[in-house]
Amino acid sequence: MQPSDDLLDRGKALSQQPTAQLVVTALNIAIAHPDPDDDERHVYWYLVGTMHERGGATEFEAASRLVASTDPIERALGCDILGQLGWGKAFVEESVGLLIERLADTNERVISSALSALGHRRSLRAIEPALALVDHPKADIRIGVVRPLSCQEDRRATDALIKLSRDTDRDVRDWATFGLGSMCAADYSELRDALRERLTEVDAEIRSEAMEGLARRKDTGVIPAIIAALESDDVIAGYLSAAIEAADPVLLPALMKLQAHVRPDEEDYWVGMLHDAISACNPGNRSNS
Repeated sequence: MQPSDDLLDRGKALSQQPTAQLVVTALNIAIAHPDPDDDERHVYWYLVGTMHERGGATEFEAASRLVASTDPIERALGCDILGQLGWGKAFVEESVGLLIERLADTNERVISSALSALGHRRSLRAIEPALALVDHPKADIRIGVVRPLSCQEDRRATDALIKLSRDTDRDVRDWATFGLGSMCAADYSELRDALRERLTEVDAEIRSEAMEGLARRKDTGVIPAIIAALESDDVIAGYLSAAIEAADPVLLPALMKLQAHVRPDEEDYWVGMLHDAISACNPGNRSNS
């Protein structure tokens, strides 16, 4: 859900405060609105984003103090700040070290924040400590584990993502399949097998992520699944993404049929993706690229 204009305006106004006051305001929001899906959390993240953008020693020192606090809400905020200081380019090694320490925290909210932050930092140092949480009993933590393991070419990371793509929890499978299919470039038989397994998912989003991952790897065996998806009653954007990645003329008839039946109320984003898919699969366009 997009934040309202009022929330954005309030966030912009508050972001003019000095960093010390931004910390206090963000903490007050986190205490009053613990649900991460609460609209007020948009303001929280606006303030954290302001500290990311500033990304200087003042912000790093504030975050360092927070992650050492006895209060888990403060430690979680500290992790959120450390994740993207300088939009990920400032205090990298120092931040990664502090975040790895928080993976041993006793509070699950702090652990989740640390995992998410490490996902932004994309450090090889995070792989081993994240692996220790692959079998955590809480699904939210296992989802968090996906983040620092994605975008890594290390076989330990991708093998763990394969395991998580078979998790009993739908959201864990979703994130892990996305991590395998779209966030890493690794390509080996066990990885492709794991993506093929997800083609039988009831959940359309997970199926589409598996299709896209195989299409990215130019696995022609996924083409029948993409055609079936394009000919289904509910064609989601993910199916079109898979068609774009496959760029196979065999998909054109199904895509052209979709174009002939575009509804006036169809989202512009979906229609744009359909046009991109047709262009990608058109042999003439492909030969000129």
